[in-house]
Amino acid sequence: MKKILFLMISLFVSSNAFAYFDGGMSMTTGEDGYSGGKVFLIVGSDNMWLKPALDYYKSDKSSGTYKIYSLRAGYDKDLYSIASGLGLTPEVNGYKNTYIESDITFTLTSNGSRKGRLAGPQSSHGASGGKGLARIDIGGSAKYIMHKYNALRSINQTDLSAFAGLKFFMTRLSINYTASSYDK
Repeated sequence: MKKILFLMISLFVSSNAFAYFDGGMSMTTGEDGYSGGKVFLIVGSDNMWLKPALDYYKSDKSSGTYKIYSLRAGYDKDLYSIASGLGLTPEVNGYKNTYIESDITFTLTSNGSRKGRLAGPQSSHGASGGKGLARIDIGGSAKYIMHKYNALRSINQTDLSAFAGLKFFMTRLSINYTASSYDK
Protein backbone atom coordinates (compact mmCIF):
# COMPACT_ATOMS: atom_id res chain seq x y z
CA MET A 1 0.00 0.00 0.00
CA LYS A 2 2.80 2.43 0.89
CA LYS A 3 4.66 1.68 -2.35
CA ILE A 4 1.52 2.16 -4.44
CA LEU A 5 0.74 5.47 -2.71
CA PHE A 6 4.32 6.69 -3.19
CA LEU A 7 4.23 5.69 -6.86
CA MET A 8 0.91 7.48 -7.44
CA ILE A 9 2.18 10.70 -5.85
CA SER A 10 5.49 10.49 -7.75
CA LEU A 11 3.74 10.04 -11.10
CA PHE A 12 1.30 12.85 -10.32
CA VAL A 13 4.08 15.29 -9.39
CA SER A 14 6.43 14.32 -12.22
CA SER A 15 3.72 14.85 -14.85
CA ASN A 16 3.11 18.41 -13.66
CA ALA A 17 5.94 20.92 -13.65
CA PHE A 18 4.30 23.38 -11.27
CA ALA A 19 3.49 21.14 -8.30
CA TYR A 20 2.77 22.40 -4.80
CA PHE A 21 2.96 20.71 -1.43
CA ASP A 22 1.20 21.30 1.86
CA GLY A 23 0.82 19.22 4.95
CA GLY A 24 0.06 19.25 8.59
CA MET A 25 -0.25 17.43 11.83
CA SER A 26 -2.63 17.83 14.74
CA MET A 27 -2.96 16.12 18.09
CA THR A 28 -5.58 16.18 20.81
CA THR A 29 -6.05 14.66 24.26
CA GLY A 30 -9.03 14.26 26.53
CA GLU A 31 -10.62 12.43 29.43
CA ASP A 32 -10.19 8.71 30.04
CA GLY A 33 -6.79 8.67 28.37
CA TYR A 34 -8.15 9.78 25.01
CA SER A 35 -5.56 10.80 22.46
CA GLY A 36 -5.80 11.22 18.75
CA GLY A 37 -4.22 12.93 15.85
CA LYS A 38 -3.95 13.43 12.14
CA VAL A 39 -1.06 13.64 9.71
CA PHE A 40 -1.65 14.64 6.10
CA LEU A 41 0.10 15.75 2.94
CA ILE A 42 -1.44 17.60 0.00
CA VAL A 43 0.29 17.32 -3.36
CA GLY A 44 -1.20 19.36 -6.17
CA SER A 45 -0.66 20.85 -9.53
CA ASP A 46 -2.78 23.46 -11.24
CA ASN A 47 -6.39 22.44 -10.45
CA MET A 48 -5.83 18.86 -9.21
CA TRP A 49 -4.64 17.57 -5.86
CA LEU A 50 -4.10 14.36 -3.85
CA LYS A 51 -4.32 14.14 -0.08
CA PRO A 52 -3.07 11.01 1.70
CA ALA A 53 -3.75 11.08 5.45
CA LEU A 54 -3.48 9.05 8.64
CA ASP A 55 -5.91 9.62 11.53
CA TYR A 56 -5.58 7.73 14.80
CA TYR A 57 -7.24 7.62 18.19
CA LYS A 58 -7.32 5.56 21.38
CA SER A 59 -8.58 5.81 24.94
CA ASP A 60 -8.60 3.81 28.15
CA LYS A 61 -12.03 2.52 27.12
CA SER A 62 -11.07 1.46 23.58
CA SER A 63 -9.62 -1.93 22.80
CA GLY A 64 -6.57 -0.57 20.98
CA THR A 65 -5.37 2.21 18.73
CA TYR A 66 -7.58 2.75 15.70
CA LYS A 67 -5.84 4.03 12.57
CA ILE A 68 -7.65 5.37 9.52
CA TYR A 69 -5.67 5.45 6.28
CA SER A 70 -7.25 7.61 3.59
CA LEU A 71 -6.63 9.08 0.18
CA ARG A 72 -8.64 11.94 -1.36
CA ALA A 73 -8.34 13.42 -4.84
CA GLY A 74 -9.90 16.65 -5.98
CA TYR A 75 -10.36 19.13 -8.77
CA ASP A 76 -10.75 22.84 -7.95
CA LYS A 77 -11.97 25.73 -10.06
CA ASP A 78 -12.88 29.23 -8.92
CA LEU A 79 -16.64 28.56 -8.79
CA TYR A 80 -16.72 24.84 -7.84
CA SER A 81 -14.69 21.97 -6.49
CA ILE A 82 -15.24 18.22 -6.57
CA ALA A 83 -13.45 15.53 -4.59
CA SER A 84 -13.64 11.82 -3.86
CA GLY A 85 -11.87 9.61 -1.42
CA LEU A 86 -11.55 6.23 0.13
CA GLY A 87 -10.23 4.96 3.41
CA LEU A 88 -9.86 1.99 5.67
CA THR A 89 -9.40 1.14 9.31
CA PRO A 90 -7.38 -2.07 9.69
CA GLU A 91 -8.73 -4.64 12.13
CA VAL A 92 -8.34 -3.89 15.84
CA ASN A 93 -9.79 -6.51 18.19
CA GLY A 94 -12.32 -7.73 15.64
CA TYR A 95 -13.47 -4.36 14.24
CA LYS A 96 -12.56 -2.85 10.87
CA ASN A 97 -14.16 -0.58 8.29
CA THR A 98 -13.75 0.77 4.78
CA TYR A 99 -15.39 3.78 3.18
CA ILE A 100 -15.81 5.70 -0.02
CA GLU A 101 -16.88 9.36 -0.23
CA SER A 102 -17.54 12.13 -2.70
CA ASP A 103 -18.44 15.81 -2.42
CA ILE A 104 -19.06 18.93 -4.46
CA THR A 105 -18.96 22.59 -3.39
CA PHE A 106 -20.19 25.61 -5.33
CA THR A 107 -19.20 29.24 -4.75
CA LEU A 108 -22.32 31.32 -5.42
CA THR A 109 -20.56 34.65 -5.59
CA SER A 110 -18.84 35.37 -8.90
CA ASN A 111 -15.69 36.42 -7.12
CA GLY A 112 -14.79 33.02 -5.67
CA SER A 113 -11.33 31.66 -5.25
CA ARG A 114 -9.82 28.19 -5.13
CA LYS A 115 -8.05 29.05 -1.88
CA GLY A 116 -10.18 26.84 0.35
CA ARG A 117 -13.89 26.50 0.77
CA LEU A 118 -16.03 27.95 3.54
CA ALA A 119 -17.80 24.69 4.47
CA GLY A 120 -17.67 20.97 3.81
CA PRO A 121 -14.84 18.45 3.60
CA GLN A 122 -12.57 20.82 1.69
CA SER A 123 -12.87 23.71 4.13
CA SER A 124 -9.54 22.78 5.71
CA HIS A 125 -7.57 23.41 2.51
CA GLY A 126 -6.15 26.81 3.37
CA ALA A 127 -7.68 30.20 3.88
CA SER A 128 -10.80 30.90 1.90
CA GLY A 129 -10.45 33.80 -0.47
CA GLY A 130 -12.39 35.92 -2.87
CA LYS A 131 -12.79 39.50 -3.92
CA GLY A 132 -15.29 41.84 -2.37
CA LEU A 133 -17.09 41.99 0.96
CA ALA A 134 -18.88 38.63 1.01
CA ARG A 135 -18.68 35.07 -0.22
CA ILE A 136 -21.15 32.16 -0.08
CA ASP A 137 -20.33 28.46 -0.60
CA ILE A 138 -22.85 25.60 -0.64
CA GLY A 139 -22.47 21.90 -1.31
CA GLY A 140 -23.21 18.33 -0.50
CA SER A 141 -21.42 15.07 0.18
CA ALA A 142 -22.10 11.35 0.37
CA LYS A 143 -20.15 8.75 2.31
CA TYR A 144 -20.69 4.98 2.39
CA ILE A 145 -19.06 3.09 5.29
CA MET A 146 -18.87 -0.69 5.69
CA HIS A 147 -18.36 -1.67 9.35
CA LYS A 148 -17.31 -5.25 10.15
CA TYR A 149 -17.37 -6.76 13.65
CA ASN A 150 -15.59 -10.07 14.30
CA ALA A 151 -16.23 -11.19 10.69
CA LEU A 152 -19.67 -12.36 11.85
CA ARG A 153 -21.59 -9.12 11.77
CA SER A 154 -21.52 -6.16 9.42
CA ILE A 155 -23.38 -2.88 9.28
CA ASN A 156 -23.40 -0.54 6.30
CA GLN A 157 -23.80 3.18 6.92
CA THR A 158 -24.71 5.93 4.45
CA ASP A 159 -24.10 9.57 5.38
CA LEU A 160 -25.61 12.33 3.23
CA SER A 161 -24.59 15.89 4.11
CA ALA A 162 -25.56 19.38 3.03
CA PHE A 163 -23.41 22.33 4.01
CA ALA A 164 -23.11 26.06 3.53
CA GLY A 165 -20.63 28.75 4.46
CA LEU A 166 -20.75 32.53 4.54
CA LYS A 167 -17.91 35.00 4.80
CA PHE A 168 -18.80 38.63 5.41
CA PHE A 169 -15.84 40.95 5.98
CA MET A 170 -13.80 39.05 8.60
CA THR A 171 -16.68 36.94 9.93
CA ARG A 172 -16.92 33.35 8.77
CA LEU A 173 -19.97 31.17 9.51
CA SER A 174 -20.70 27.62 8.39
CA ILE A 175 -23.37 24.99 8.93
CA ASN A 176 -23.41 21.27 8.18
CA TYR A 177 -26.32 18.84 8.37
CA THR A 178 -25.71 15.09 8.06
CA ALA A 179 -28.37 12.38 7.82
CA SER A 180 -27.13 8.85 8.52
CA SER A 181 -28.89 5.63 7.66
CA TYR A 182 -27.99 2.03 8.47
CA ASP A 183 -28.96 -1.19 6.74
CA LYS A 184 -29.66 -3.05 10.01
